Amino acid sequence: MVRKPGLIAVAVMAATLAGCTSSTAPALTKATDAAKAAVAAAVKAETAAKAAQAAAVRAESAAKAAQAAAQAATAMSSDESCEASQLAVELGLSGAAMGHIGQVVSFKNISTRTCTLEGFPGVNMFDVAGRPIPTEVTDGPSYTVPSLPETVVVLIPGSEASFDIGYSDATGYGTAVCPTSVQVGITPPDASRPITVPWRIQPYGGSTIAKLQCGQIAVSPVYAGSGASAP
Repeated sequence: MVRKPGLIAVAVMAATLAGCTSSTAPALTKATDAAKAAVAAAVKAETAAKAAQAAAVRAESAAKAAQAAAQAATAMSSDESCEASQLAVELGLSGAAMGHIGQVVSFKNISTRTCTLEGFPGVNMFDVAGRPIPTEVTDGPSYTVPSLPETVVVLIPGSEASFDIGYSDATGYGTAVCPTSVQVGITPPDASRPITVPWRIQPYGGSTIAKLQCGQIAVSPVYAGSGASAP
């Protein structure tokens, strides 16, 4: 029998390749499984990230909706004019010059509701027995009351609005004596009743003794803030 060395070599090579393939197959399978697992994990991470982003967008939308609702509620409540029962009156800065006296008066919202003030307050003087003293109030300006526009002042609980009051003192009126108040009623704009505070004022009026008119007072419209002169 004649041997064929070429066929034997091919057989040996095939056997060798078969042995190599069978030995590396488990490693390749493991690598493939690991790659698949990594891809699956990446997909899950991407899905989770998208879900978190969507949740953040929903949370932001909910926050904006809540803010809009709060602003709408504030706007609705702000449409209500302040009642006297919601306010306290405080006397602020005062000064005198050239026969004129000026005083800042503040309204403070002592209630739990937001309300608004707009326009000119009312002022009435009372004597020691509580009887009214004739009072003539004019909407400013005057020597100590600046000219201001009427604006809506929103008073949240605890905030304040003010107005300026001005009148002439006894300078230039000789021996004439005008009555002095013991209490003064301050009526907020659009309110139905005054807030009475202890306050002694003695306003004069008229340009001469012959034209003396006691009780003349000028007021400014309300403006935001307290304790200082008008803006």
